[in-house]
Amino acid sequence: MEASPDDRPADLGSVAARGTAVTVITQVGRVAIQFGSVAVLARLLVPADFGLVAMVAAVVGVAELLRDFGLSTAAVQSPTLSDDERTNLFWANAAAGLGCAVLAACAAPLVVLLYDEPRVQDITLAIAPLFLLNGLATQFRAGLARQLRFASLGLSDLVAQALSAGVTVGLAVAGAGVWALVAGMLVNSAAAGVLFAVMGGWCPGWPRRRTSIRRYFGFGAGVLGTQAIGYLTRSVDNVAIGVVSGAAPLGLYGRAYQLMTTPLANINAPMNNVVLPVLRHTQSDDELFLRYLARAQLVLLYTTGFVFAISCGLADPIVLVVFGDGWTGVAPILAVLAVAGPFRALAAVPWWAYLARGHSGALFRQRTVTGVLSVLAIFAGLPWGAVGVAWGVAAGSVLAWAVGLWHVGRVTRLDTSPLVTRVLLTLTLVALPCGLAAHTATWVPAPPLVQLVVGVGAAATYFLTARLLLPLVRSDVRVVLSFARRGLPVRRRRTGGA
Repeated sequence: MEASPDDRPADLGSVAARGTAVTVITQVGRVAIQFGSVAVLARLLVPADFGLVAMVAAVVGVAELLRDFGLSTAAVQSPTLSDDERTNLFWANAAAGLGCAVLAACAAPLVVLLYDEPRVQDITLAIAPLFLLNGLATQFRAGLARQLRFASLGLSDLVAQALSAGVTVGLAVAGAGVWALVAGMLVNSAAAGVLFAVMGGWCPGWPRRRTSIRRYFGFGAGVLGTQAIGYLTRSVDNVAIGVVSGAAPLGLYGRAYQLMTTPLANINAPMNNVVLPVLRHTQSDDELFLRYLARAQLVLLYTTGFVFAISCGLADPIVLVVFGDGWTGVAPILAVLAVAGPFRALAAVPWWAYLARGHSGALFRQRTVTGVLSVLAIFAGLPWGAVGVAWGVAAGSVLAWAVGLWHVGRVTRLDTSPLVTRVLLTLTLVALPCGLAAHTATWVPAPPLVQLVVGVGAAATYFLTARLLLPLVRSDVRVVLSFARRGLPVRRRRTGGA
């Protein structure tokens, strides 16, 4: 049996900080690999190749939610978890993964019918095994997160990403076209699963009939419902553009969307691995809970806020440098999606609070309301093409963040108003001026790479000036840097300390 919930690390703050630091370091590597591979692939493949994969992923991706069923989050969040329970959770996820793989394969003709595009049938069949691979890996990943082994998680993700990028680029060079992207997805899932299992050092036994995991399904059902709403709001834009405009326009939108979601996926998802296990140890202490939640928000705010401000201000040169001249249609879409970026990232803050306090049902109800409104906003923008859809995504993201923080405060009886105030002040005083400063570089008659360098320099200059002159910014940076320093593994371990 695992340790009791009261058996928390002696210095939880350092554990959280060290986990965040390791996460940031490994994710910087992942972002570099992703952007490098995207830049190469954009010159080897055409927009329709990316659009075909996006068409399939937008429809059959719902099976990935059914495969997990919220059981990974339930395992991480649970105060106690026996080895028999963990074994049964492993088999539950494996069975769900197999079922979803079969379901996705059977859905291939329906995907063809939806898009009136015969080429997506073989792609759907090829992608189907992903669900089984991810199902087998689910509880190995959850175990590492539960044990606060963030370095193992980060390293596994980094190595899997590198292997996937190598295979994808190699096959693209060989002329495999869209199949290079499919192969890369399969390699990434298989490699990550093997590494999680090896790093975890745990081997599941046979299912234990006398051990119930019903309580995990109860919690997971609320998480599943919430994730399904989130999936709908994240995928309806791809489906709508694919049905109305076809693979090539969806390929352009998809590249802009990837540039927005790459920072999100490489910051938010690993932050979930750090924040949820840490908050699990503070459930009974409101003050400590809010303090860690505020620090986690601050890390998200300054990392994503700066990145998306620059992305908005420098959308044109970024697209030209990363994708090349044939992808200029991506730039206006990217500029709008960058507005949504910080709010997409910060929506994780109420999500953490809901789940850490065990309110998955309330989270589902909140996400249902905001999800419906987000979908309506996306459809409202569809007559204006991909840019209009992007504005719908931005409006929905702001709404989901604001309503989420308000509602989680009511449900948990925590005062979340300081979190809202800090976000609005920081975006106004830091992110918006940084974006405007970066945009001035596009007025310089110079090559795109030079404009990019000048723009980043202008944004950094403003940020350093704000740090010197504005007490709020100075205080925020001090907290973030302190949090980062505590995370660096350079301190001498104290005798008997954690």
